[in-house]
Amino acid sequence: MLKDFPAMVADPLVSSEAFIKAIKGVSDPPVEGGLNKVELSLEALARSSLYVPAKAEVITEWAISKMFKEKMFQMCVRPTYSYCDTSLI
Repeated sequence: MLKDFPAMVADPLVSSEAFIKAIKGVSDPPVEGGLNKVELSLEALARSSLYVPAKAEVITEWAISKMFKEKMFQMCVRPTYSYCDTSLI
């Protein structure tokens, strides 16, 4: 059963698949002792040898969703108002 799931690649910048899994994964940094997701994204943008379809869009989507989730979490944990209004979402 476990053989169906490949082990996490030590370098998430070796392939587009590894990069996407690392950037969209839960843990940050994706590899223990490695680059965090922001550093990983900057390195991916700098490497012309790493082909990821729509690389900039993937990174932008991740960054915006991360900022949005953190902002919504802050609003719910420490609301400015007496309730957490998520009706605008």
